[in-house]
Amino acid sequence: MNVMCNLSEGIEERGIEKGIEKGIEKGIEKGIEKGIVKGKVELYYNEMHLSEKEISEKLGIKESEVKDIIAGTVDSALSKASKENDNRDSDTITMDSFMDV
Repeated sequence: MNVMCNLSEGIEERGIEKGIEKGIEKGIEKGIEKGIVKGKVELYYNEMHLSEKEISEKLGIKESEVKDIIAGTVDSALSKASKENDNRDSDTITMDSFMDV
């Protein structure tokens, strides 16, 4: 009886491992697909100046998805610019900082 339990536990563990591996593979595939779609949306919008509707029709995705991608791209660019400005501001020396010394 003990051998049967050990055998079924081993089979269960292998099944779990295979399930995890397949889940990771599918997640990677989905991530790659999303990245490709995002890249195409950015290209069509920024370089080819297509409308959101034209992009959604061309890619076969919802217009709301196109809007979300464009909004995310703009937010990302603004966030990056803000961080760059913050870094420049922290490097700036003012007269007040000399007075504190």
